[in-house]
Amino acid sequence: MDHLREAIAVIGVSCRFPGANNLEEYWDILRNGKYTVTRFPEGRASFDIPGIQESVAGFLSCPIDEFDAEFFGISPSEAWTVDPQHRILLEVAWESLEDAGIDTATIRGTNAGVFVGNLLQDYERMFPANELVGIDENMRVLGNSLSGLSGRLSHFLGLIGPSVSHEAGCSSGLGALHLACESLLRGDCDLALSGAVNLVLIPRAYNTAVLSSDFKCKTFDESADGFVSGEAAGTFVLKRYEDAVRDGDRIRAVVRGTAMSNDGASLCYGTPNPEAHARTHKLALTKAGVAPWEVQYVETHGTGTQKGGDFSTRMTH
Repeated sequence: MDHLREAIAVIGVSCRFPGANNLEEYWDILRNGKYTVTRFPEGRASFDIPGIQESVAGFLSCPIDEFDAEFFGISPSEAWTVDPQHRILLEVAWESLEDAGIDTATIRGTNAGVFVGNLLQDYERMFPANELVGIDENMRVLGNSLSGLSGRLSHFLGLIGPSVSHEAGCSSGLGALHLACESLLRGDCDLALSGAVNLVLIPRAYNTAVLSSDFKCKTFDESADGFVSGEAAGTFVLKRYEDAVRDGDRIRAVVRGTAMSNDGASLCYGTPNPEAHARTHKLALTKAGVAPWEVQYVETHGTGTQKGGDFSTRMTH
């Protein structure tokens, strides 16, 4: 078991994805190949975009305007100023701790860490100017800041370990997981919550130049012509593998190795760099002690744009 000495155990998980409000429903979507891209859910603010036949995306099926503020120690006057991404993160984090069988009272005051990935903070932009009059400025800023995502969760749970909100575009969630694993291995924390959340609230996520014409993402394919926007939220509860075994935790998965990098000076800003990606893969495999031919399943991300298709071709050759 020496190869697991520096591994990380996933002992709890919770998620909300388009068409799925929990892990079981998400697995059913994957197993049956369900298509979960829809028009704007009823009750959500819609918008018309020139050149787009209809406004569709992978929307969460759960209502994003419902929140048990009292349970999370937030006053009614403050709750409506808080970005729904903060609210949903609190909920899924609590659910993941329940899934791990952890009584939150037992981790209060400990060095447990929180690492959250996020991309956009759109909620504040939706406030009519007249509704901002009289609103406490600190309350509004804290309720809509990127740092508030991790900070609010750490505050609610009473955790004094690292609290990091990470924004790195499409890799924000994976970056947060990497930072959480590294923090655990360094001993900065003994338990970590790692997650990500994203909501599509305003039209800026829709750009006719990069949206798929048929609302389907054909990643790494020559026919790729754009991506489809999507919403998601999820958290993992993480421990060092040896600690999880010692404590008798139910281990859902094991993270053997992670790595992080940047494309550097690629063809242009936003264009993938195959050599840089290959280096990252090699580093992660080396840290995990896994040979490339031992990998049995690969889950990957691609923009679904023509740039992504070109990147796939160059990686293959």
